[in-house]
Amino acid sequence: YSLRVPSVDVRQTRRPTYQRQRYMGRIAKLWQAKFNPEKTIRACTYEATKVEIEGEIRSKGEAAQHLLRKLLHATDCSLRTNFFLKERRSLTIRVKPELMMIGNERVVPFGVFFCHSRNVNGFHVRFRDIARGGLRIVPIMGFERFGQECRRQFEEVYTLA
Repeated sequence: YSLRVPSVDVRQTRRPTYQRQRYMGRIAKLWQAKFNPEKTIRACTYEATKVEIEGEIRSKGEAAQHLLRKLLHATDCSLRTNFFLKERRSLTIRVKPELMMIGNERVVPFGVFFCHSRNVNGFHVRFRDIARGGLRIVPIMGFERFGQECRRQFEEVYTLA
């Protein structure tokens, strides 16, 4: 959840270079391979690929390294997904709750789910295996407004849970 980016020129983070896009693509393929029901990647192959990518990104700039490491960490923290279901209406990913937590003073939830659909992002947080609750969604109504809502979205869901 904490994306503390080192001090850099903002234009560098908004326009990924071709090389950064290539690494993002490799990380996305690794994430997909982790959950592919037809050809599940072996744990040792997953780790070897991850270590290889980590080694290659060490030569990139500080902001690029930070972003790519966060993507690899998010891949590690992804537990389940409906990505490969043919008739899904949204993408849902169950993540390790620790991925979203800042600081040690807060109670770590039992489950955290991130959902993305064509026009919305959402989170579901629960503190027990079976729990009441809902999904906090943010409709996309302009890029700036969407960005503001997304920054506080998880906090709001966590507090309501």
